[in-house]
Amino acid sequence: VEANVAIQEKMPSTAAHIWQFAIPVIGEANPGAPMVEEALIAECIRHNNEAMIVSNLRRLFDRIERTEEQGPLYQCQCYSAINLCGTLLTGFGQPMEREKLAELCAIQDASALCQALTELLLQLCRRVHKQENEQLRASKYHLLEFVQEHFRDPALSLAMLSDTLGLSQPYISKLFKDETGQNFVAYVRQLRFAWVQRELSDTDRPVKDIVLDSGYMDVANFSRSFKAFSGVTPAEYRRQRQDRRAKELHSVVEE
Repeated sequence: VEANVAIQEKMPSTAAHIWQFAIPVIGEANPGAPMVEEALIAECIRHNNEAMIVSNLRRLFDRIERTEEQGPLYQCQCYSAINLCGTLLTGFGQPMEREKLAELCAIQDASALCQALTELLLQLCRRVHKQENEQLRASKYHLLEFVQEHFRDPALSLAMLSDTLGLSQPYISKLFKDETGQNFVAYVRQLRFAWVQRELSDTDRPVKDIVLDSGYMDVANFSRSFKAFSGVTPAEYRRQRQDRRAKELHSVVEE
């Protein structure tokens, strides 16, 4: 493989297509084909499209099999196919082991080599997809856990989450929508309102202190939002809860 790369670097660009997988276009080879094929297969791996991986490799080996069997060009193209596969593995952080490289280079039959490289890339595709799912689950867990622990922080925002967790803001927004059915702002508002309701019901703290402690800095604006959410102002909500508690206590005493 290294010799093949060295040859390509030494050859004039007009002749370089001889050593590459080129798709014939009106009788001429296209020197950009290997890069295109590598990019296509890489996209198939990213999108977990196994059928297209198989199709692209089959098309690539169809051209190899039309080459003079066991000739120097045939052998170089087989090595180039192995090199393309190795580049993809390295690009996805799973470089090919030397033993595997030697095993592939020893395969003389193009069909057998195609099958071996196909299996290797399909395994890579499945590992990449599995890792992405695991990373997604971890991202969801850490994101929701962080928000549930810090929802009372006035500085909490998409920008803060992005900086703290190393995730993009669009990605965070999508995660919230997928997991909670709400956008980020609505989810945080719901957490804050629920916390305020518990504090109003269970404590005698001043309404203003509770609101400010919930993460809101504007008490008047919060009261309007709370009324839209609960149907009553924070003070009215507390009175209703106190009245209900008094009735429940009176009922117990009578019994």
